[in-house]
Amino acid sequence: MHLLVDRKTIFIDRSKLISLSLFSLLFLSNSSWANLTLPTAIKLAKQDDVWLKGSELTERALLATGEASDSLPDPSISVDLLNLPTDGFDFSQEPMSQFKLAISQNFTRGASRQLKQKQYNQLAAQHPLLRKNRLAELELTVSQLYLDAFAAQQAINHIAKDRPLFEQLIETINASYTSTQGNSQQQDILQARIKLALIDDHSLKMQQQLDTALAQLSRWLPESNIKLADSKAWPEITKFPNHLTDILATQQIHQLADLLSQHPAVLAIQQQIKAKVSAVDLAKQKYQPLWGVSASYAYRDDDPFTGSRADFFSVGIKVELPLFSNQRNDNEVAAASYQARSIETEKRLLIKKMLGQVNTLYKQSINLEQRYQGYKQNIIPQLEAQHKAALAAFSQNDGQLVEVIEAQIKQHDAHVEMINISKQTLKTQAHLAYLLGHASSQNDREVN
Repeated sequence: MHLLVDRKTIFIDRSKLISLSLFSLLFLSNSSWANLTLPTAIKLAKQDDVWLKGSELTERALLATGEASDSLPDPSISVDLLNLPTDGFDFSQEPMSQFKLAISQNFTRGASRQLKQKQYNQLAAQHPLLRKNRLAELELTVSQLYLDAFAAQQAINHIAKDRPLFEQLIETINASYTSTQGNSQQQDILQARIKLALIDDHSLKMQQQLDTALAQLSRWLPESNIKLADSKAWPEITKFPNHLTDILATQQIHQLADLLSQHPAVLAIQQQIKAKVSAVDLAKQKYQPLWGVSASYAYRDDDPFTGSRADFFSVGIKVELPLFSNQRNDNEVAAASYQARSIETEKRLLIKKMLGQVNTLYKQSINLEQRYQGYKQNIIPQLEAQHKAALAAFSQNDGQLVEVIEAQIKQHDAHVEMINISKQTLKTQAHLAYLLGHASSQNDREVN
């Protein structure tokens, strides 16, 4: 009996051990997402992006299509049996009866084959630029979502740190209210509890923002179950080159426009413009005639009475007469030209839009830095002094405890606002880095 119990116990212990092992494996398999840092999130988003793989396939398809377009049409071969007599279908009966083998070859108009290949290569050349822009966009998007989540997490931690202070103040009010010597009123208790409830509501609001940011961030990552690294230090954001600060500060518009014209998104549009210019040249090739050559050999059977008959060899050239296509060709050339000019307008609009964004973001960064320094050097110290003064006055029965709570709440709100300012500052830096980060390396590939 004891042996059975021991075996059962051993079996249960082994089951628990197996369960714990499986749990440990599951925990270890998800541990990589438990302390997600911003560099890791950016790296994973870039590795898992399906659009990048699709762009590579599209580029290969365009290059292959360009190679295929630079080839002549296939030649044609025909075999004919000509002029057979219908009174017996005897091949040797009539001298006009022939067995004819012919071959013909058509040529493309002008340089249309080379222009088609050039156009496809130009369209393919925009995809490395689009992928570079996509990588920069991924870094910007992931950085901003990560900062939203990090700021919400910092606010939650700050609220969790301050909440015991408010609870302690409420206990002090309760003790003062129940004491015969206390001068607190029941209204003070209700007001203090309302303040604490509002703090709890703020914590729930921050938790909602954290969950929303993590859910949006998980869309760009291979795993949906993620948790940020528990760190008090803000993540480092890629900054634009330092030598651009003077250009931004002095508002050198033309120089900024020149820098933005080298942005991968703008260069990709430039490749589209080049492809449209090639389309104009290709449309002009339709004014060129369409040529073709042909050659044939006709065999004749020997005459049964007079001997052999001579065979025939023929050669010919054909050319298209553009009698009715001039108006159509003119319209096609005009349409291709208008499309090229239309895309050129899109390029100018994009540069203008980016220029406005750079100016706005730079001014915002200056304003945010001023606000942060104002909170750090002026507002926070004064609120701390106000809180200490209210607490000292209450300790000497010369002030109201509600004033202590109000001072504590103002100090708490100021710290939360500083968290929000830090978040907005880093998001602004990330956006500026997306717009101007390419200025440090401008070796993008272009196809002329």
